[in-house]
Amino acid sequence: MNRKNKHHAPDISCFRLSLTAFLRESHPERLRDNRFIIACTDAATEAYEQANRCKVLLLIFRNVQTS
Repeated sequence: MNRKNKHHAPDISCFRLSLTAFLRESHPERLRDNRFIIACTDAATEAYEQANRCKVLLLIFRNVQTS
């Protein structure tokens, strides 16, 4: 994940908190696996950023078509 460009992403702790809550309920043995948690958190942040980039491109494309 490009941490320099995280101004559009929600705070990374939001993803981490959601993941740890899920792990606590479903996979408590993974709660101590920091590399796993960091990798999943980074992947979630990257997916969020990509979705936002696609949304912006779609809005631009729509504006170009209506011009």
